[in-house]
Amino acid sequence: MGRAGKREGMGNAQSKLREIGIDEAGRGPVIGSVFVAGVANFEGLNELGVKDSKQLSPAKREYLANCIEEATDIYLVEMTAREIDERRKEQTLNELTVELFSQVLTHFRPDRAFVDAADVKPERFAAHLRSKCRAEGAEQIEIIAEWKADVRYPLVSAASIDTVR
Repeated sequence: MGRAGKREGMGNAQSKLREIGIDEAGRGPVIGSVFVAGVANFEGLNELGVKDSKQLSPAKREYLANCIEEATDIYLVEMTAREIDERRKEQTLNELTVELFSQVLTHFRPDRAFVDAADVKPERFAAHLRSKCRAEGAEQIEIIAEWKADVRYPLVSAASIDTVR
């Protein structure tokens, strides 16, 4: 399935509670691959001035992406348009999105995850995400799924920036 990669920054100074933000970019074969990024919390995130990637210029996104990558752990998953077309024969796009988000959740095994809900019912998205997570203790992960989480939560904004880079 697509590519999955881990980019680790140098100065990973995280809070005691392991938190991540997850967001996606792209929604299917019409516009190409779907990318899902997870970003681990780090000191100084709020001071960077991160915003939803759609609210930033390309130059500002590039600058912030470099700052984020130097400061913390990032995990990026891609599902190509071809893979989406093939998998859509048996799964909905929302099911595929949950699968990609759960890969990021499984990778980080956080205490809390803030996610941009890719479903009309955020609580259903969170429940599906938790059920697909392969991390030991997944039932204990607090998942905060909301629409526009990339606007509300700096961690999700940071993930948003890394999905469009």
